[in-house]
Amino acid sequence: MEPRVLAFAVVVTLALVGCQKQESSSGTGTVQAFSCTPSNCKVEVTVTGDCSNPANINVSIDPLPVPRQNHNLKIDFDIQTSGFKWVSAPNGIAFTTAPLPPPDEFTNPHDNGNKYDITDANTQTTPTSFKYDIHLQRSDGTLCAVKDPSIRNGS
Repeated sequence: MEPRVLAFAVVVTLALVGCQKQESSSGTGTVQAFSCTPSNCKVEVTVTGDCSNPANINVSIDPLPVPRQNHNLKIDFDIQTSGFKWVSAPNGIAFTTAPLPPPDEFTNPHDNGNKYDITDANTQTTPTSFKYDIHLQRSDGTLCAVKDPSIRNGS
């Protein structure tokens, strides 16, 4: 095989492995995966036990690393536990802790019961973490505790 073709094959393989499955420790002793492509990331949200305790609300990747080159990335947050839903957009995901993102960094929030998505402009050129609040509610409308994971843009 020609060196140029071999080098291209190695680069493509590494890119596919890096984009399709990345892992992080959730702090619970287990390793959870998330899937990202250059235009979309899927993040799973689970609730174990009573949602009045933020420790019982888990996010599959925290912090969520968004590579510098991924602009206008759609981030999908999916609740994996029945009996819970998002607080209606734009309040299901909120950025309230400093450093606050620029006004146009996270836009177009949408919710659909157990799914919520936002668009991440990802304008940072150096790694910058933004804490966000997850606002869930039980099916009966009772609010859950607020969970505060982060997104690291410009990673």
